[in-house]
Amino acid sequence: MDRTARCLLCDGEAQRITYPYGTRWNGRCFDYRRCAECGASVLDPLPDEADFARMYRPSDYHDSFYEELTEPTPTALASVAGKLKPSGRVLDFGCGNGAFMVTAGAAGFRCEGVELDPDMRARAAASSGCPVRPLEAVEAEGGGYDAIHLGDVLEHLPDPAGMMRRLQPLLGESGLFFVEGPLEDNASPVYYASRLFGAAKAALRRPLRGTYPPYHLLRTSAAAQRRFFERRLGWRVEHFGVFETGWPYLNPGDNLLRPGSVGKLARMAIGGSARALAAAAQPLGLPIGNRFAALVRPPA
Repeated sequence: MDRTARCLLCDGEAQRITYPYGTRWNGRCFDYRRCAECGASVLDPLPDEADFARMYRPSDYHDSFYEELTEPTPTALASVAGKLKPSGRVLDFGCGNGAFMVTAGAAGFRCEGVELDPDMRARAAASSGCPVRPLEAVEAEGGGYDAIHLGDVLEHLPDPAGMMRRLQPLLGESGLFFVEGPLEDNASPVYYASRLFGAAKAALRRPLRGTYPPYHLLRTSAAAQRRFFERRLGWRVEHFGVFETGWPYLNPGDNLLRPGSVGKLARMAIGGSARALAAAAQPLGLPIGNRFAALVRPPA
Protein backbone atom coordinates (compact mmCIF):
# COMPACT_ATOMS: atom_id res chain seq x y z
CA MET A 1 0.00 0.00 0.00
CA ASP A 2 1.24 3.51 -0.89
CA ARG A 3 2.42 5.83 1.82
CA THR A 4 0.06 8.63 2.79
CA ALA A 5 1.22 12.21 3.18
CA ARG A 6 -0.83 15.16 4.46
CA CYS A 7 -1.59 17.86 1.91
CA LEU A 8 -0.08 21.18 3.00
CA LEU A 9 -2.87 23.13 1.31
CA CYS A 10 -6.09 21.35 2.30
CA ASP A 11 -4.92 18.77 4.89
CA GLY A 12 -6.29 15.99 2.71
CA GLU A 13 -4.61 12.65 1.98
CA ALA A 14 -1.93 12.44 -0.71
CA GLN A 15 -0.95 8.93 -1.82
CA ARG A 16 -0.20 8.46 -5.51
CA ILE A 17 3.26 9.54 -6.67
CA THR A 18 2.40 11.94 -9.44
CA TYR A 19 5.25 14.06 -10.71
CA PRO A 20 7.94 12.13 -12.59
CA TYR A 21 10.91 14.08 -11.26
CA GLY A 22 11.79 13.03 -7.74
CA THR A 23 15.13 13.86 -6.19
CA ARG A 24 17.71 12.11 -4.05
CA TRP A 25 19.38 14.64 -1.79
CA ASN A 26 21.18 14.58 1.54
CA GLY A 27 20.95 10.79 1.67
CA ARG A 28 17.17 10.55 1.16
CA CYS A 29 14.70 10.21 -1.70
CA PHE A 30 11.91 12.78 -2.05
CA ASP A 31 8.83 12.41 -4.29
CA TYR A 32 5.57 14.30 -4.90
CA ARG A 33 2.22 12.73 -4.02
CA ARG A 34 -1.09 13.94 -5.42
CA CYS A 35 -3.78 15.07 -2.97
CA ALA A 36 -7.07 13.31 -3.66
CA GLU A 37 -9.10 16.31 -2.42
CA CYS A 38 -7.58 19.45 -3.97
CA GLY A 39 -5.23 18.00 -6.59
CA ALA A 40 -2.07 19.69 -5.29
CA SER A 41 1.17 17.70 -5.06
CA VAL A 42 3.01 17.50 -1.73
CA LEU A 43 6.61 16.50 -1.10
CA ASP A 44 7.10 13.22 0.74
CA PRO A 45 8.84 13.02 3.10
CA LEU A 46 9.08 16.63 4.24
CA PRO A 47 12.61 17.84 4.97
CA ASP A 48 13.63 17.74 8.61
CA GLU A 49 15.30 20.50 10.61
CA ALA A 50 18.79 19.50 9.50
CA ASP A 51 17.66 19.39 5.86
CA PHE A 52 16.19 22.91 6.08
CA ALA A 53 19.37 24.26 7.67
CA ARG A 54 21.47 22.83 4.87
CA MET A 55 19.06 23.82 2.08
CA TYR A 56 18.92 27.46 3.09
CA ARG A 57 22.55 28.14 3.83
CA PRO A 58 23.21 31.59 2.31
CA SER A 59 26.08 30.27 0.19
CA ASP A 60 23.83 27.57 -1.31
CA TYR A 61 20.47 29.33 -1.58
CA HIS A 62 20.53 33.12 -1.45
CA ASP A 63 23.73 33.48 -3.45
CA SER A 64 22.27 31.21 -6.15
CA PHE A 65 18.69 32.52 -6.39
CA TYR A 66 18.95 36.14 -5.26
CA GLU A 67 22.03 37.31 -7.11
CA GLU A 68 20.10 39.76 -9.32
CA LEU A 69 17.72 42.40 -8.00
CA THR A 70 14.76 41.45 -10.21
CA GLU A 71 11.14 40.44 -9.65
CA PRO A 72 9.91 37.07 -11.06
CA THR A 73 6.71 38.69 -12.40
CA PRO A 74 7.01 42.50 -12.54
CA THR A 75 3.41 42.80 -13.77
CA ALA A 76 2.03 41.15 -10.62
CA LEU A 77 2.31 44.28 -8.48
CA ALA A 78 0.97 46.44 -11.30
CA SER A 79 -2.08 44.17 -11.55
CA VAL A 80 -3.08 44.77 -7.92
CA ALA A 81 -1.60 48.20 -7.11
CA GLY A 82 -4.88 50.00 -7.77
CA LYS A 83 -6.61 47.79 -5.19
CA LEU A 84 -4.08 48.55 -2.44
CA LYS A 85 -4.11 51.61 -0.20
CA PRO A 86 -2.14 54.39 -1.95
CA SER A 87 1.20 54.98 -0.20
CA GLY A 88 0.20 52.20 2.19
CA ARG A 89 2.51 50.48 4.63
CA VAL A 90 3.59 47.07 3.26
CA LEU A 91 5.42 44.24 5.02
CA ASP A 92 7.37 41.94 2.69
CA PHE A 93 7.59 38.58 4.47
CA GLY A 94 10.55 36.56 3.18
CA CYS A 95 11.92 39.58 1.35
CA GLY A 96 15.05 37.88 -0.03
CA ASN A 97 17.38 40.50 -1.49
CA GLY A 98 14.77 43.27 -1.36
CA ALA A 99 13.73 43.19 -5.04
CA PHE A 100 10.00 43.51 -4.32
CA MET A 101 10.56 46.38 -1.88
CA VAL A 102 12.50 48.27 -4.56
CA THR A 103 9.64 47.80 -7.04
CA ALA A 104 6.92 48.60 -4.49
CA GLY A 105 8.84 51.61 -3.15
CA ALA A 106 9.09 53.03 -6.66
CA ALA A 107 5.29 52.66 -6.90
CA GLY A 108 4.85 54.79 -3.78
CA PHE A 109 4.39 52.17 -1.05
CA ARG A 110 6.21 52.36 2.30
CA CYS A 111 7.94 49.01 2.68
CA GLU A 112 9.52 47.00 5.47
CA GLY A 113 10.93 43.49 5.24
CA VAL A 114 11.17 40.26 7.22
CA GLU A 115 13.99 37.80 6.59
CA LEU A 116 15.36 34.92 8.64
CA ASP A 117 19.07 35.12 7.80
CA PRO A 118 21.01 38.05 9.37
CA ASP A 119 23.34 38.46 6.38
CA MET A 120 20.40 38.51 3.99
CA ARG A 121 18.62 41.09 6.16
CA ALA A 122 21.63 43.38 5.84
CA ARG A 123 21.82 42.82 2.08
CA ALA A 124 18.09 43.48 1.57
CA ALA A 125 18.19 46.64 3.69
CA ALA A 126 21.20 47.95 1.76
CA SER A 127 19.69 47.26 -1.67
CA SER A 128 16.20 48.59 -0.89
CA GLY A 129 16.81 51.30 1.69
CA CYS A 130 14.02 49.75 3.79
CA PRO A 131 14.15 48.40 7.35
CA VAL A 132 14.46 44.59 7.44
CA ARG A 133 14.03 42.69 10.71
CA PRO A 134 13.32 39.23 12.13
CA LEU A 135 9.63 38.33 12.40
CA GLU A 136 9.77 38.32 16.22
CA ALA A 137 10.87 41.96 16.23
CA VAL A 138 7.99 42.95 13.96
CA GLU A 139 5.50 41.01 16.12
CA ALA A 140 6.80 42.72 19.26
CA GLU A 141 6.13 46.11 17.68
CA GLY A 142 2.54 45.24 16.83
CA GLY A 143 2.18 45.59 13.07
CA GLY A 144 -0.58 47.78 11.66
CA TYR A 145 0.29 47.09 8.00
CA ASP A 146 -2.02 47.88 5.12
CA ALA A 147 -0.74 44.82 3.23
CA ILE A 148 1.52 41.85 3.84
CA HIS A 149 3.31 40.50 0.79
CA LEU A 150 4.35 36.87 0.41
CA GLY A 151 6.21 36.35 -2.83
CA ASP A 152 7.39 32.80 -3.66
CA VAL A 153 7.05 31.88 0.02
CA LEU A 154 4.11 29.51 0.58
CA GLU A 155 5.62 26.63 -1.39
CA HIS A 156 8.64 26.63 0.96
CA LEU A 157 6.63 26.42 4.20
CA PRO A 158 5.78 23.15 6.01
CA ASP A 159 2.68 24.87 7.45
CA PRO A 160 1.50 27.64 5.07
CA ALA A 161 -1.90 28.00 6.78
CA GLY A 162 -0.30 28.31 10.22
CA MET A 163 2.13 30.98 9.03
CA MET A 164 -0.56 33.08 7.37
CA ARG A 165 -2.68 32.91 10.52
CA ARG A 166 0.37 33.95 12.56
CA LEU A 167 0.88 36.96 10.28
CA GLN A 168 -2.80 37.98 10.30
CA PRO A 169 -2.63 40.03 13.56
CA LEU A 170 0.05 42.22 11.96
CA LEU A 171 -2.52 43.65 9.54
CA GLY A 172 -4.13 46.94 10.35
CA GLU A 173 -7.81 47.74 9.89
CA SER A 174 -8.88 46.76 6.33
CA GLY A 175 -5.45 45.21 5.73
CA LEU A 176 -5.03 42.30 3.33
CA PHE A 177 -2.50 39.82 2.01
CA PHE A 178 -0.83 40.15 -1.40
CA VAL A 179 0.38 36.64 -2.28
CA GLU A 180 2.17 35.54 -5.43
CA GLY A 181 4.03 32.43 -6.46
CA PRO A 182 4.39 29.52 -8.89
CA LEU A 183 1.62 27.33 -10.29
CA GLU A 184 3.73 24.31 -11.18
CA ASP A 185 0.77 21.95 -11.69
CA ASN A 186 -1.37 24.40 -13.65
CA ALA A 187 -2.53 24.19 -17.26
CA SER A 188 0.13 25.59 -19.61
CA PRO A 189 2.27 24.34 -22.52
CA VAL A 190 5.29 24.31 -20.19
CA TYR A 191 3.50 22.01 -17.72
CA TYR A 192 2.29 19.61 -20.39
CA ALA A 193 5.72 19.57 -22.07
CA SER A 194 7.38 18.67 -18.78
CA ARG A 195 4.88 15.83 -18.25
CA LEU A 196 5.47 14.57 -21.77
CA PHE A 197 9.26 14.64 -21.40
CA GLY A 198 8.97 12.87 -18.06
CA ALA A 199 6.75 10.15 -19.52
CA ALA A 200 9.16 9.70 -22.44
CA LYS A 201 12.12 9.31 -20.11
CA ALA A 202 10.20 6.83 -17.99
CA ALA A 203 9.32 4.79 -21.10
CA LEU A 204 13.00 4.74 -22.11
CA ARG A 205 13.93 3.83 -18.52
CA ARG A 206 16.20 6.82 -18.25
CA PRO A 207 16.83 8.07 -14.69
CA LEU A 208 14.21 10.57 -13.51
CA ARG A 209 15.56 11.23 -10.04
CA GLY A 210 17.60 14.41 -9.73
CA THR A 211 20.07 15.48 -7.07
CA TYR A 212 18.77 18.98 -6.34
CA PRO A 213 17.50 20.12 -2.90
CA PRO A 214 13.70 19.78 -2.50
CA TYR A 215 13.02 23.49 -2.00
CA HIS A 216 9.36 23.37 -3.03
CA LEU A 217 7.32 21.39 -0.53
CA LEU A 218 4.24 21.56 -2.71
CA ARG A 219 3.22 22.05 -6.32
CA THR A 220 -0.15 23.60 -6.98
CA SER A 221 -2.70 24.68 -9.59
CA ALA A 222 -4.78 27.85 -9.71
CA ALA A 223 -7.84 25.96 -8.45
CA ALA A 224 -5.99 24.31 -5.54
CA GLN A 225 -4.30 27.55 -4.53
CA ARG A 226 -7.54 29.50 -4.50
CA ARG A 227 -9.24 26.67 -2.61
CA PHE A 228 -6.54 26.99 0.08
CA PHE A 229 -7.38 30.65 0.67
CA GLU A 230 -11.15 30.26 0.58
CA ARG A 231 -11.76 26.87 2.23
CA ARG A 232 -8.71 26.07 4.38
CA LEU A 233 -8.30 29.61 5.72
CA GLY A 234 -11.88 30.75 5.18
CA TRP A 235 -10.75 34.13 3.83
CA ARG A 236 -12.12 36.19 0.94
CA VAL A 237 -10.23 36.29 -2.36
CA GLU A 238 -10.66 39.78 -3.80
CA HIS A 239 -8.37 39.26 -6.79
CA PHE A 240 -6.77 36.21 -8.40
CA GLY A 241 -4.69 36.69 -11.54
CA VAL A 242 -2.71 34.07 -13.48
CA PHE A 243 0.43 34.88 -15.48
CA GLU A 244 2.89 32.98 -17.68
CA THR A 245 6.65 33.57 -17.68
CA GLY A 246 7.71 30.60 -19.82
CA TRP A 247 10.05 29.45 -17.05
CA PRO A 248 12.23 27.40 -17.18
CA TYR A 249 12.26 27.34 -20.98
CA LEU A 250 12.62 31.13 -21.23
CA ASN A 251 14.99 31.39 -18.28
CA PRO A 252 17.55 34.16 -19.08
CA GLY A 253 20.15 32.43 -16.91
CA ASP A 254 19.87 29.10 -18.77
CA ASN A 255 23.19 28.57 -20.51
CA LEU A 256 23.09 24.76 -20.55
CA LEU A 257 22.24 24.53 -24.26
CA ARG A 258 24.18 26.04 -27.14
CA PRO A 259 22.44 29.07 -28.74
CA GLY A 260 20.79 28.02 -32.00
CA SER A 261 20.79 24.32 -31.13
CA VAL A 262 17.67 22.22 -31.71
CA GLY A 263 17.20 21.84 -27.95
CA LYS A 264 17.48 25.58 -27.35
CA LEU A 265 15.07 26.42 -30.17
CA ALA A 266 12.57 23.84 -28.88
CA ARG A 267 12.69 25.30 -25.37
CA MET A 268 12.19 28.82 -26.73
CA ALA A 269 9.24 27.64 -28.82
CA ILE A 270 7.56 25.99 -25.81
CA GLY A 271 8.14 29.00 -23.56
CA GLY A 272 7.01 31.46 -26.23
CA SER A 273 3.84 29.51 -27.02
CA ALA A 274 3.05 29.33 -23.30
CA ARG A 275 3.24 33.12 -23.00
CA ALA A 276 1.14 33.67 -26.11
CA LEU A 277 -1.55 31.21 -25.02
CA ALA A 278 -1.76 32.70 -21.52
CA ALA A 279 -2.04 36.23 -22.95
CA ALA A 280 -4.87 35.12 -25.24
CA ALA A 281 -6.64 33.33 -22.37
CA GLN A 282 -6.56 36.26 -19.93
CA PRO A 283 -9.40 38.29 -21.50
CA LEU A 284 -11.51 35.12 -21.44
CA GLY A 285 -10.88 34.58 -17.74
CA LEU A 286 -9.14 31.24 -18.33
CA PRO A 287 -6.49 30.53 -15.63
CA ILE A 288 -3.70 29.37 -17.97
CA GLY A 289 -0.16 30.09 -16.79
CA ASN A 290 2.57 29.23 -14.33
CA ARG A 291 2.26 32.01 -11.71
CA PHE A 292 -0.50 33.67 -9.70
CA ALA A 293 -1.06 36.94 -7.87
CA ALA A 294 -3.85 37.15 -5.29
CA LEU A 295 -5.30 39.66 -2.87
CA VAL A 296 -6.79 37.85 0.14
CA ARG A 297 -8.71 39.49 2.96
CA PRO A 298 -9.11 37.80 6.37
CA PRO A 299 -12.24 38.41 8.44
CA ALA A 300 -12.30 41.68 10.35
